[in-house]
Amino acid sequence: MAIDSDRKTTKKKRQPITGVQLKLTTGQIIGQNIRRLRKDNGYTQKQFAEKLETIEQTVSKIERGVFSPSTDSLMNICTIFGVTPNDLMLDTNKLQAVNAQVIDQQADSFAALTKHMTEIQQLFAQADRARDAGDDGDERAIIQRIIDLYTPRIDDLRRVAEWLNDNYSTESMRKIEAELRANLMNEE
Repeated sequence: MAIDSDRKTTKKKRQPITGVQLKLTTGQIIGQNIRRLRKDNGYTQKQFAEKLETIEQTVSKIERGVFSPSTDSLMNICTIFGVTPNDLMLDTNKLQAVNAQVIDQQADSFAALTKHMTEIQQLFAQADRARDAGDDGDERAIIQRIIDLYTPRIDDLRRVAEWLNDNYSTESMRKIEAELRANLMNEE
């Protein structure tokens, strides 16, 4: 303690700030989440304390991260709010950041899908116009462009060719079965 010569009183010597805590402790995260849930559910600290069968000061200390709730109290809190212990332990800032990132990725994916669909539908519209005009060569070229967009690798092209072959074989077998059935019905 240092003495201020003008005032003749003692005062504490100020210490430099070191080790500023930037990361929240688990207790602080739990406390923030409990405070948020309590407010979202319209409880005062006093009302919430009554539900927990404790005193208001305990709720205050829990919410500030000064005091960590016991396992029984934690489970009781989860029951009151209809959440899991994990929900109480998640850092909502991190969760919101992750959610925002997921939403951004989904928006980007949706935008890319919309762009792709628009390109394909424009090509189909061009192919339809060529067909309506009786231009088989132009229609074939446009359809080939669509196929090329879906089959950039030889493996993709092979799968399309195999699918076409399987489809052709299946349709051929259906026709043969229908003819056979019709012939058998006519024999009786």
